[in-house]
Amino acid sequence: MHGAVLTHDELRKTEGRADPLQFKVQWKNRPGGRGDLDAYDGEKAFLFFEGTEAEPFDPAEASEVADLLTRHQLPIAILNACQSGRHVEGADATESSLAGRLLQAGVKTVLAMSYSVTVSAAKITMESLYRELFKENDLSRAVRQVRYAFYGNKERRAGYNQRIHLEDWMLPVVFQRGGIDAGALLPIRQFTIDEEVAWYASQEILYRAPKLNYEFVGRDVDILEIEKMLLRPREGKRRNLLLIRGMGGAGKTSLLHHLGEWWQTTRFVREVFYFGYDEKGWTLDQILDKIAVRLFGSEAEPRSPGLDEPPALMKFRAMTRAAKKQMVAKKLRATRHLLILDNLESITGAHLAIRHTLPSEERDMLRAFLADLADSETPVLLGSRGGEGWLMEGPSPPLRKNDVYDLPGLDAEAVSILKML
Repeated sequence: MHGAVLTHDELRKTEGRADPLQFKVQWKNRPGGRGDLDAYDGEKAFLFFEGTEAEPFDPAEASEVADLLTRHQLPIAILNACQSGRHVEGADATESSLAGRLLQAGVKTVLAMSYSVTVSAAKITMESLYRELFKENDLSRAVRQVRYAFYGNKERRAGYNQRIHLEDWMLPVVFQRGGIDAGALLPIRQFTIDEEVAWYASQEILYRAPKLNYEFVGRDVDILEIEKMLLRPREGKRRNLLLIRGMGGAGKTSLLHHLGEWWQTTRFVREVFYFGYDEKGWTLDQILDKIAVRLFGSEAEPRSPGLDEPPALMKFRAMTRAAKKQMVAKKLRATRHLLILDNLESITGAHLAIRHTLPSEERDMLRAFLADLADSETPVLLGSRGGEGWLMEGPSPPLRKNDVYDLPGLDAEAVSILKML
């Protein structure tokens, strides 16, 4: 997100300016019932959050952010946003600085940036900061190490992979109640036995994206747009099915694998189920069985002596196809997992596709299953070179025309980075 200290006139002029603050600000009926943003005198500090689709940036004034943090008793705030620690010369820092206002409102310690910061500097900040905190140093000492890291490596990446040297070691600043001796120690303890067992168990089910011959670069904006399309209500409903469409070689499959790993790592989803039709022509029965083994095979139910499978999985295997479909769909509707069906152009044998086609009756069953998952908790991502019209036809189609994200090629900045790898 962006942070900035602005007068009211400057804030109103942000739209269309040739600088990083090129966005449409949401002035009225802001999210959370916060009301309109009225005119004010002097300067105020803002963080710019996601707004609505029509007005996508929601300015939150420093006192609003501070009230939220203190309400939930969060003693430390780390603000990696530009200008979050800036204040106007001659003015009281608690009046014009976002970090100062957070301190004034009751947050005990705030780490912020005194001016605009590059992406590479922000990366150095977080890596150095957490390395020191995990050594059980207090926040003030950790920030000093961040400054040392800046001072020892002054090279920063600018546009089009150009390298520049900056004296930006002074940008990270700490606002702290009680002065420099107050400290902000984050004590670390060892796992309990139960915690360690749970952590290793969670590592066992992690979804790992296949290794690439190059780094995964340049899809940050696409990921953000995909998440918006899945999370923002459209036509009064949340739409959880999305077709990611792009020409061959655009990177659809790499993006889908990356989303699976990233969303599970960040706990946006629990389990990830990937089925690529370039590998084989997956039928609905095969898809249901693989999902059921993961969903019901790991459930902690008491087993009778001699049984090799949990009762829920045994129950699933004994059901008819229709009952299996409903049992799996019910679980996916209630709990947020991720289902990925990739290379769907193979199902219909489209031009240049790997031909793992499905008969029309199998396509109809798969289509009905996806319709059962519509508007549920589980996001469903579909990857294809084409429009997959068979999923948009007939009664209650799972896909609508606006449930499509057309994946572009890499932008010039990403291409310049890729060439250097």
